[in-house]
Amino acid sequence: CHDPKFLNRSIGVISLLGQEQANKIWEELLKTVPIEILRRNNVACGDARMFQGRERDIIFLSMVVAPNEMVTTLSGEVFSQRFNVATSRARDQMILVRSVRVNDLPATDSLRRSLIDHFSKPYKSAKHFFRDDARELCDSSVERELFDWLISNGYNCQPKVAVGIHIVDFVIYGQQDNRLAVECDGDKYHGSEVWVDSVKRQRALERMGWSFWRCFASNFILKKERVLNDLKQVLTSHKIFPQSGTMDELPITQNKEISILLNETSCAGNVSAIKSRSSAS
Repeated sequence: CHDPKFLNRSIGVISLLGQEQANKIWEELLKTVPIEILRRNNVACGDARMFQGRERDIIFLSMVVAPNEMVTTLSGEVFSQRFNVATSRARDQMILVRSVRVNDLPATDSLRRSLIDHFSKPYKSAKHFFRDDARELCDSSVERELFDWLISNGYNCQPKVAVGIHIVDFVIYGQQDNRLAVECDGDKYHGSEVWVDSVKRQRALERMGWSFWRCFASNFILKKERVLNDLKQVLTSHKIFPQSGTMDELPITQNKEISILLNETSCAGNVSAIKSRSSAS
């Protein structure tokens, strides 16, 4: 709460099993954190149902299970939906608070196991990040020409980036988590249905904090210099500038695990944290 970098970040705490622990956490916060700071950071505590349709910049997920108790298997559509809601509420950062390791969980508990696995390998299925053959991912001549312009001008960009269930044509990265999504619309090949789906995807990602710049193929071909100047101005307005580093030096994700020994008991609690610039889900 006292870190200037988090001054304007909203915070949520989600209890994955019931409201009781969320209520207890809120009571403890009221004892230790001034109410004006809780209001400033828009802090909220609750279960997954309470966060349905609500987002926060930073989400703490509490697994609510310990190795010194009978660990029951979570299964079924209700728990699956609860976990899906909980893990899609963060715009920027998720922190998983747990007192168990994978080996403490029953082999049948695929939900908890997959959640821990996701935090340790968040982008194991995102094969498009920082590939040497990135240019080959471009679908059209316009995309390849735009990619060449970005790279030749020193911008760090990657085509066909997976953001949750969506694929973005380009993401251009700057320092301090600055990024811009670029969509290339091919007038000749994209019908009205493709356009509507693309706009829906953009709106969904904008609600998660993404910014977009769209490029129509016809404009790019007929008014290339004007279009590229516009892109450069938009990048500058988002504080994204040419960089000397290579693409694979950019910290797209940061994943750290912290072990905390609790003073009052012999139980070690583990905190797994991931900061994701492309998707928190």
